[in-house]
Order: sequence, then structure tokens, then C-alpha cells
Amino acid sequence: TSLLLHMDTGSFVDSSANNVALLSNTNVSQGTANKKFGTSSAYFGTTSSALKYQNSSLFTLSPFIIDT
Repeated sequence: TSLLLHMDTGSFVDSSANNVALLSNTNVSQGTANKKFGTSSAYFGTTSSALKYQNSSLFTLSPFIIDT
């Protein structure tokens, strides 16, 4: 696993062994209204909402999976 985000810890923290640093813009937050498990979930308020990471060789254009 290259990046593991639980989205229920109060901040956006990578729980994988890689500990990737993430930055969020002002339109990304955590809320409890639409959570499926745990204490909260990520909320992307607009189409420009984003979580960004620093350039890393961990991420390439190879196939990937997003679990929801």
C-alpha cells in the first residue's frame, strides 16, 4: 500500500509505512453526515477541492485502485 487514508482521524494522515505528507485546500474537511464507518469521512466541498501530496516516486501512471 503506497497511501492509506482512513479519513476519520481529525486530519488527513497517511497511515501507510510511507508516511506521505498531504496538503488540503480550504474546501476539504471531515464530517459525520455521510460517514459509512468510523467517526467521520472526507468532504470535498467543490469541484476544485483537493488533497495534494509532494512529488513522489511512489505514484506513477500505472494502474491503481480507489476503494470507497
